[in-house]
Amino acid sequence: MLVGSCYCVANDRDARLARAAALLAREGASPDVKFLCGDQVYIDTPPNYAWAPRERAELLDKFLGDYIDTWSERGLLPLLRQGATYFTSDDHEFWNEYPAMRGQGGRTPTRESLARGLFEVFQRREDPEPTPRRGSARRRSARPPRRRTRPRRGARRSRRGSQGRTAAAR
Repeated sequence: MLVGSCYCVANDRDARLARAAALLAREGASPDVKFLCGDQVYIDTPPNYAWAPRERAELLDKFLGDYIDTWSERGLLPLLRQGATYFTSDDHEFWNEYPAMRGQGGRTPTRESLARGLFEVFQRREDPEPTPRRGSARRRSARPPRRRTRPRRGARRSRRGSQGRTAAAR
């Protein structure tokens, strides 16, 4: 089992995490399960919000680029390939000190919805691959995929007997 948090790919210039994951794999010591407890990506960097794009598409491009860099071969991906991974979020998946100070310093509902959507896409999906290419933000939605709550039209319904049980349960 491996527990981790606070990984910033921009601060891992030597790809130490990727090298450590490769060493674990070579030694046959890959963790069966990993719990990553937040701050897997720092979409709020640099901390001065003067950099922040104002348009939704530009902001999505920036946030998606941060996720793609983090989920790359020199980032988290070599570790994510080894065993199951469970994620929780912390503040930097949204902004520093999230959820405090909504609307201040460039922190807006638009930023929150984009950040939440990307968290859903990257950290709540079952398979970390394939990683999208940088610059593909305009073709991707930041919203998580819709889940059906009722059967599709024409879907086969179970037949019920006179006592309310399905035919298979009799």
